[in-house]
Amino acid sequence: MVLCAVASADTSPHRGSVPSARLALERVFAAGDDFVFSAASSANGRLVAAGRRDGKVAVWKNGVAMKPWPGHEGYVYATAVSADGRRLATGGADKTARIWDTERVDVERVLRGHDEAVHALAFTPDGRSLVSAGGDGARVWRAEDGVLLHALKHANLLAVTASHNRVATASGDGSVRLWDLATGRERRALPAHAKPVSAVAFTLEGGRIATASFDGKVRVFGVETGELLATHDAFTGVASALAFSPDGRVLAVAGSQGVKFWDAGRPGASYAPGPAAVGVTFAEGGSTAVATFADNRVRVYGTRKSKPFDDAAVERVPGFLGVSYTNEGGALVSSIIAGSQAEALGLKAGDTIVGVDATDVLQSDDFLNFMRGTKEGDEITLKIKREGADKFIRAKLGRWQ
Repeated sequence: MVLCAVASADTSPHRGSVPSARLALERVFAAGDDFVFSAASSANGRLVAAGRRDGKVAVWKNGVAMKPWPGHEGYVYATAVSADGRRLATGGADKTARIWDTERVDVERVLRGHDEAVHALAFTPDGRSLVSAGGDGARVWRAEDGVLLHALKHANLLAVTASHNRVATASGDGSVRLWDLATGRERRALPAHAKPVSAVAFTLEGGRIATASFDGKVRVFGVETGELLATHDAFTGVASALAFSPDGRVLAVAGSQGVKFWDAGRPGASYAPGPAAVGVTFAEGGSTAVATFADNRVRVYGTRKSKPFDDAAVERVPGFLGVSYTNEGGALVSSIIAGSQAEALGLKAGDTIVGVDATDVLQSDDFLNFMRGTKEGDEITLKIKREGADKFIRAKLGRWQ
């Protein structure tokens, strides 16, 4: 089945989305010379935010760039905005999540409770709860005062989403689990993907859920029954991020060749080609989509064209991680180059790289051949073995200095 055949399993009062064929490139925001990760937008589209490698958050209000917000130490992997736009949440390599007051441009609180980097965040639709996720599982927090409500045990998490009464967590082992928001109890496991699950998204009303994987496949399930409603081969490479429009009629998928949009009930997909896209979300009731790309830019797709923008091509050179390695049952990291991405990510000598994105690394040449096809700014996910345990690390590639 294809995604356009999905029948609506929930009814939303929101009717703001437009046919995806009408979504054209409208604005481009340059986030500076530092790498950006996930995009987040307020429902009205007035606030757009993206996490950066340097620990700061790139923010645009009403289309105007603000001075980057500092706060984290190291990569800011995840961003989320509450539906009312009053709060922005960020999470990163420093193992914290932070909740910002978007009017005062100030950190309301720092949430400490993870032992590993925070890779994903999601507010509930009412904005009362925030879910954070990383290698050590997920945490459900009360957004108002930062009280930890539940710890969800699901290892190696790469993505998380929340509805009014459910939380979904997605793991590097290909599994997806559904949890009760009020009690923190596991309710259902969805059929696993063959590769790590990189993204997961509920419809606003929570009746359906979509999952995306490193194998480029997207699936849509009914939440209450776990029934597979649709599946699609979205990209030849990684499908990185997902978002439903508020009315559930349009599904956006970001991935290795750009962004694709599917409309329920319509054949095929609308395609916005470009550099690898690593994040996507909807704003303005579904009439606007916001996506983050590997060239350090955030692109806005909508139905109206703003004043002209400069979208000149960015020079992209071969990607660089910063490890030396030997061939021992994978790529055994023998040393870390000072000042490199690998050092910033916390890779250690003695780690063994056994997978990268959808590719198994059986020997060092596998990793070398993969890296030859990358460019500066590409986001990759490494699967490593450390002291007998599997870990997943996300990275954006730099350049050789």
